[in-house]
Amino acid sequence: MEIRDQMRMLLEALGKLDAVTRDQLIEQSALIRAISKKCQSSGLYLDFEPRISQLVCKIEADGKIDDRLMYAWNWCMTVIVSAPSEFLCEGAAILTMPLVAKYLPETTVLEKPEAIIINLDMDYRAPDGSKTLRQLVSERRAWPSGATCATQDAEGEILYWDAEVEHVKATAGESRRVEFRHQIDAWFADIDNPLLATDWSTAVVTPEELDDEYQLDPEWVFSHSGA
Repeated sequence: MEIRDQMRMLLEALGKLDAVTRDQLIEQSALIRAISKKCQSSGLYLDFEPRISQLVCKIEADGKIDDRLMYAWNWCMTVIVSAPSEFLCEGAAILTMPLVAKYLPETTVLEKPEAIIINLDMDYRAPDGSKTLRQLVSERRAWPSGATCATQDAEGEILYWDAEVEHVKATAGESRRVEFRHQIDAWFADIDNPLLATDWSTAVVTPEELDDEYQLDPEWVFSHSGA
């Protein structure tokens, strides 16, 4: 799902912008954090990250700000609404939403990664305009040395479990057809900070499970992948 689509979902859930409360933002914590994660992996955010860090320092040094979450949200909306085009509006969201997520209260409940459940009895084709795994990996300009993602080749015949990011960017991750053999676990091992790609065309599943009853593990997938 694109950032603009996630933002549309968030704004629809919140209702009138001039009446948004702290409690409403906290209720939408999962979606706000999901948007923030996607924003932080974009090249635009990485380019401006030093300036955003400076802004964070200013906010935290200002003793007149009683509620940093609401301050960040109101500032974020001001920037987004004042953007002169849809393109710049999305750019504004990328640069500001991580700041809103930063000031959400910590949750004591472990958050599960977003997952798309694959119906094993059906084939799917990614919608036109959606991103391939290769495109998603390429959005982040710099990956730590040794970063990997579990995927298969474009034909789904060979399972690359822990494929190096550079390999995926160069030769794999282009398949737009998703079926049982073509499952892609788009899980990027980034030191201690795993990133889940949640775009539809990656057929994302959690490494632990497909649903409450069906466990997914590398050996099982390999034995059923046609490899």
